[in-house]
Amino acid sequence: MIPLLAGSAELLWVLGAGYLGAGVAVAASMARRGDGAGAVLSAVPCWPLLMMPGPTDDAPRVERGPLAHRIDRAFEALLAALGATDPATQAELAALQGSVIAADRRIAQVDRLLADPALRQEAGDEALEPLRGARARTISEIECVLAEVVQWRVQAGLVALAGERAPVQDRLRALKSRITALEEITLLEAG
Repeated sequence: MIPLLAGSAELLWVLGAGYLGAGVAVAASMARRGDGAGAVLSAVPCWPLLMMPGPTDDAPRVERGPLAHRIDRAFEALLAALGATDPATQAELAALQGSVIAADRRIAQVDRLLADPALRQEAGDEALEPLRGARARTISEIECVLAEVVQWRVQAGLVALAGERAPVQDRLRALKSRITALEEITLLEAG
């Protein structure tokens, strides 16, 4: 046998073990970061794809509003309290959360406008007062939605004890109507 090819089996084993070891290291890092089990497991064989460069700073950044973390926590807790495993309920909650986050992003846009010294100087404080009022009303509505989410979590606990689903559906309808009102307020004040 040719001496160069004689060690190729060992070389393949070493390379394979190195590849697998790198995949396990990437998967462990992802698990510590809190990624889902499916993503972590797929990192073992596919880790080179995860090493590709991500978006650059030129990519558009998604603006988060001042209440984004509270909104995320409230809806995550609600999802956990409901024990929603069916995709329809998860999609419905995601749509509701998306509407509230969109309103929160609009608050962030207004905050940027109000913080602009050139705009304050050109328009004056009196001209910006309607914008401040609309911001305050939108924050108030988001706070009411978050209070409804907390009430819905309480209702879910009561449902778990009683086994009745009708009150939870009533809370869902109330939350949807509150979010619709939030969107309508924004449209009326913009128009």
